[in-house]
Amino acid sequence: MRIMKEKIDYQDISQKIPVTILTGFLGSGKTTILNHLLVTYDMTGVALLINEFGQIGIDHHLIESADETTILLDSGCICCTIQGGVVDALKRLFDRAIKQEIPPITHVLIETTGLADPVPVVQTIMQEPFVAARFICDGVVTVVEATLQPQDIEQFQEAIQQISSADKVLISKVDLSHTSHLASIKQYIQQLNPEVPMLEVQHGKIKRSDFLAKGIYDKNAARPIEKWISYQKPQQINHPTGLFQKSAVYQLQQPTTHKSIVGTISFTFSEALPWLQFTLAMGKIIAKLQKRLLRCKGILRVAGESKSIVIHAVRGEVFPALQLQTHAATIYEQGCLVFIIHQLQQKDIEVIQHYLTHLGTDNAAFKQIKLHPFLPTRSWLKQRIQWTAPLIDHESWLIQGKKFVKQSTHI
Repeated sequence: MRIMKEKIDYQDISQKIPVTILTGFLGSGKTTILNHLLVTYDMTGVALLINEFGQIGIDHHLIESADETTILLDSGCICCTIQGGVVDALKRLFDRAIKQEIPPITHVLIETTGLADPVPVVQTIMQEPFVAARFICDGVVTVVEATLQPQDIEQFQEAIQQISSADKVLISKVDLSHTSHLASIKQYIQQLNPEVPMLEVQHGKIKRSDFLAKGIYDKNAARPIEKWISYQKPQQINHPTGLFQKSAVYQLQQPTTHKSIVGTISFTFSEALPWLQFTLAMGKIIAKLQKRLLRCKGILRVAGESKSIVIHAVRGEVFPALQLQTHAATIYEQGCLVFIIHQLQQKDIEVIQHYLTHLGTDNAAFKQIKLHPFLPTRSWLKQRIQWTAPLIDHESWLIQGKKFVKQSTHI
């Protein structure tokens, strides 16, 4: 058995255990999909967190029981109940893997209840210190019934949240849906979450690779992100003031909406972005919009970096920035940002445009960041992404014997 060692670079995403969150409304078919995965494929190294063992038919696949909360299935999957919450469950898993009481963990799958909003689970994984140092949320997979009508979904805010938060949507029960209705539900899903990958599922049958393949932290993920962004077709509207006097900012001429529930707005730049100022601006935007910001994605050029940076936020929760293996040659050379906002208003567009076009200097941004200890994007500053700017004037004092001598330095 390969020994799982507690040697993790807390800032290195690649060393953390990816966590996939499976969500979907009541009766959507999540359990059927899970059962198919558990009995069909080798799930060695995968840990499944569920509310109770009775949810899935596993009795005849049980080969070992570590205790009342953890069992090992013949597929190799480690199946655990979420007693005491997600944090306690992940801590128990990691501790037992370190002690070699269970096989090493390579992936965690968490199934939420039908009425659950997946974002609080994402927040827990990203914010709790012990968990965040060892695990990384690698995406939300949402199961949607093909037989549903858009008005059925709109009756429940949780259903809208599950779809808008998804990194992949599995459309279940397609054999029970007419072709025209299936096309209609796909169009509705795309309006809530533009260009989200959708996969049709019959009788819960899905490939393991389609479900547990690399998620949002695939370093070669530029192509799907470019597709997601290009869907917006931004149009130029003005030239910003401040730092980007030579840059153009773009937005949709007509923000896309569905019955005024969700609006989409996009911006793009013609210069590489200074990381410090951009981090501050995005932090202010996210704090302002809070949970109304259903999703934000972007692929950017950062000053001082040769490779493109991908950013991702869901309803106030910021994912670690991802540096691609190579610079992505997108149709927007210096990058593009797309925001999906619940009940998008003109003032939201103005707020976003203001912060993105008045970035100021590194010196001013650095001072402001120190005044905002709970900035949503503060974690980006801990990553190994350069921020460069002209020299910053800095006053310091040199101790000479019993005297203090003022000197001017640059940093």
